[in-house]
Amino acid sequence: MEKTLEILEAIGKRWQALVSIVCLAMFFVGLIGLVNLAVAESKKGTLPVLTTVKLEEKQYFHQLELIFEGRPRFSMQKYKGMFYLKLRNIDNDSLPTAVGSTSLLSQLPTKVMKDKLGTLTSIVVDVDGDFRTEMSAYEKPGAPFRIVIEFYSIEGAEVAVSPASDKGAASVNKKKVLKGNKKTAKARDFWEQEQESSGKVKKTRKKKVVKAVKKTIVKKSRTAKVKKVEKIERVTSREKSVGVAAFNDGWRWKYRKKVVSAIRDTETGIYREALRALGEKLGLEDAAEPVQLIAELTTLVADYETGEENGKAEVLKGIIPFFQGNGDVEVMDALLRKYAYTGFTRLGRFVEGAYYEQKGFIPEALAHYNMTVVGREDEDIPEPFTNVIIAEANFRMGMAYFMEYKMEEASNHFKRASLQGSRSARKWLANTLLVKGLTKDARRIYSEVEPDDPVTMMSLADISVLNGDYDTARDYYDALSEEFSGDALVSAYFMIRIADTYQIEGRIDDANRRYNIARDNLGGDGRAMASLALAEILIDSDDHEAYRDALRYYGTVAEGNYIGTEEAYLMSARLHMQLGNNSTAIALLGKMGRLFPLGELRLDADRARGEITLKWLDKLAYIGDDEGFVKVFLTYEPYIPFGKKSGAYIQAGRAFLKLGFTTDAVKVLNSLVKMGESEHLEEAMIMLVKGYLAQEDIESADRLMMFFKATFPKTKFKKRYAKLQTEINYRKGQYKKVVETREVKRRADWNNSEDMMVVASSFFRLNNYKKAEERYRRAAELLAEAQQNKKLADACMGVAESSFMQGKYKESIKFYRCAAELSKTKDKDGSSIDVSWATYRLAESNFRIGKSFEGTEALESLKQTDRKMAEWGKYLFAENGK
Repeated sequence: MEKTLEILEAIGKRWQALVSIVCLAMFFVGLIGLVNLAVAESKKGTLPVLTTVKLEEKQYFHQLELIFEGRPRFSMQKYKGMFYLKLRNIDNDSLPTAVGSTSLLSQLPTKVMKDKLGTLTSIVVDVDGDFRTEMSAYEKPGAPFRIVIEFYSIEGAEVAVSPASDKGAASVNKKKVLKGNKKTAKARDFWEQEQESSGKVKKTRKKKVVKAVKKTIVKKSRTAKVKKVEKIERVTSREKSVGVAAFNDGWRWKYRKKVVSAIRDTETGIYREALRALGEKLGLEDAAEPVQLIAELTTLVADYETGEENGKAEVLKGIIPFFQGNGDVEVMDALLRKYAYTGFTRLGRFVEGAYYEQKGFIPEALAHYNMTVVGREDEDIPEPFTNVIIAEANFRMGMAYFMEYKMEEASNHFKRASLQGSRSARKWLANTLLVKGLTKDARRIYSEVEPDDPVTMMSLADISVLNGDYDTARDYYDALSEEFSGDALVSAYFMIRIADTYQIEGRIDDANRRYNIARDNLGGDGRAMASLALAEILIDSDDHEAYRDALRYYGTVAEGNYIGTEEAYLMSARLHMQLGNNSTAIALLGKMGRLFPLGELRLDADRARGEITLKWLDKLAYIGDDEGFVKVFLTYEPYIPFGKKSGAYIQAGRAFLKLGFTTDAVKVLNSLVKMGESEHLEEAMIMLVKGYLAQEDIESADRLMMFFKATFPKTKFKKRYAKLQTEINYRKGQYKKVVETREVKRRADWNNSEDMMVVASSFFRLNNYKKAEERYRRAAELLAEAQQNKKLADACMGVAESSFMQGKYKESIKFYRCAAELSKTKDKDGSSIDVSWATYRLAESNFRIGKSFEGTEALESLKQTDRKMAEWGKYLFAENGK
């Protein structure tokens, strides 16, 4: 009892301790809750505030602009003609109740809902018509956060934007769009466009006056309808003609890249934005004039030195020479390592990157631009113009990738730079999208920017060609040709592009006239471009006589050292292939490879060689020229593309076997079998067995047949398989298997003399002379019909031997005599009979039926071929009476 009381007392004490711990925990939980509530209440006043809303009707679209204090979380959604901008956890008490008089909005229709994540405010806009939207977000230090939504009409629809009615706004709650059963579009940047199935945006804008770099171009009014190029076609050089509109491939593309390198602004433009931003941030008076800015910076360096800010002074002294064209990157590196927290570190890395870019050291330039963007983790002093420098670094990285034609990387950096405020990035993003073939996206951006640089003007001309606006394209090309009249290559390129517009428009005579004028008056690459263009027009005629004229044009380009020389070789080879000059075509491609071992078209040349070789082999196989096929195959087999080898190899195997080149047949068929899965694998294995048998390699043939049976149990080559299996059994001496095969039992008289001879010989070796005689006779009938006299001699010899073994000597005499006579005839097919043995057996048969005279006569005849055998026969048959 006492022990029980002690136990109960201990349990009670432990229970009291446990209750105390639980109470203490609940106290702390409540305290934490109160703290969180207090924090939440204290933060209530810091929620983002929507201060201004404007809805304006622009020339080509409607624009909704919202300005905030603070940065909200937002997304957007389109649903049944309504647009919803959804804002998470903003200050709804401060929503504006009206908008300025310039706006089409008379009120701000909103709907506020609460869910487990907080408050969701939906701004509802009613859109009349089929529309697409583009949303941009702008955030800069010291400036309000802005969201801009643009409404564009889809083709065939007019967009009218107005505030949603209260009823429409209320319906949002009823349909419970927020539940997730409706698709919500992600918040996107301005370059990301909704993929609409209906196609193109309707054109509503009028023609603009386009300003060239030093000349103003005014579009001429035209009334003639022109053919519109629907989209860019990326035509490869493997085609007969690369296509005039496909400026991102072919010889025009190579010239275009050269022109881009020549006309882009590399010297003054590389520092323009950095200098402007530097001047503005430092409060200098004339931030746009580099000379004045550099003078102001020099004064600022002196001020820094006086104010004992030696680090800033030293770094700026290292940066200034880069603006003057004589910077030293080693000195700059040392200064940036020594003075890490001056506020000019990013600018220092930027000018280093610009220095390397100007020198053509692109990897080094990209590395320094990237350091400009990333910055230093330990750099806690904010730089005064960080955003501009980062944007320019991203822009310069995009330019570097663009000039290396790595368009995916270029477009990514241009997008980032555009978001960060770069003034030129959006235009170059459009130029990049155009080269990538995304003409719809490029066209949209071009409609919103001014072409204030030559490359963008050229791109606008190119996209005008694709859009069928040839007059506009010609205006641009003409202005650029005049602007760069001092550069022969650039000016000639734009002259050729003007002629191209006439060709695409279908005005071939006008195009021909301009090409000929250019060819007669220009030199160097200008004449080469005109010759290439004239050759293209001739190729399109599909006339072999025109092909020969085109070859002369290509020849003039191939003889020189022009940008288009490599293309001229490739197209000449293709024309020679069309004319049937296959060996000449392959020789030209070989010369092209030697002249341009690292050329851009080397892979196209390899593909062309393979294509020419395949077409050549197919033609020879089609007409049955086995000798020609074998010659071409042995010479040009390395040029056959790997994916096409199986078809060529199976044809080669057939030709080799027909001509008796068993070694070559086995080699090529063995390679085909080792390739594994292919449509020709089954036939290749059958033919390889035949090749092994021709080489007397019975073991290899037998092993391959067992593998074939396991791989293709339901083969479509059943007859060929049965025939080969019979031959293998015969060669191995398994005569019983030969005569017991299903095919032998099913058909008593085959229609194949070779098979019949094999079966007859097997019966003979199994001492079944009657069946052997039957099959030898059937074989003799087939060979007699085919007039194969020497093989017929073998069949007659078989009948004679089978008859002799059965004691049918009269039959054997007749067929021994027949075999001996046939073996003397001239025939391409060889005979395996021994004439001496046939004569000997003829004598023996005569003696056995008592015809001694005929037997003796046969022995006398035998003396002419085998004297010893004749004497032995005389001893056996005549003297001993056998």
